[in-house]
Amino acid sequence: AQLGAGQKLPVQGTVFISVMDADKPAIVSVAKEFTHLNFSILTTSGTGDYLRERGVASKHINKLDQGRPNVEDAVKNGEIQMVINTGSGDTPSRDGYIIRRAALKFGVPYVTTAAGALAVCKAVTALKTQALGVKCLQAYHEQDAGNS
Repeated sequence: AQLGAGQKLPVQGTVFISVMDADKPAIVSVAKEFTHLNFSILTTSGTGDYLRERGVASKHINKLDQGRPNVEDAVKNGEIQMVINTGSGDTPSRDGYIIRRAALKFGVPYVTTAAGALAVCKAVTALKTQALGVKCLQAYHEQDAGNS
């Protein structure tokens, strides 16, 4: 879906991860897989602490209100290739809005749910481990018929 929308997924670089507490358990496997794929992980303090306690190395970056350089600066400077940032409740935060706006402006793919992060992680894994090709619809039907 990201490719279809004109958003190119990265196969190397740095992933910024900052998620609400409810999403932290689900994001551990995503962070571990990105690390396994040789991505660097950049986090805010709460997410970083949670991941490090579970064996995932990450570097800290400031939130917008914690001074500079911060995550918006890193997006603008091309230091972040993917943003995973889930909201902290029913109302979108100012920080989340600014981060998403910067990501959109600078062409950095961003994900706002834990389920989306897992899907993007699987897509990046596939991009790194297998050739992306195009087949006609009939070829897929023939393949499925052969597996029945």
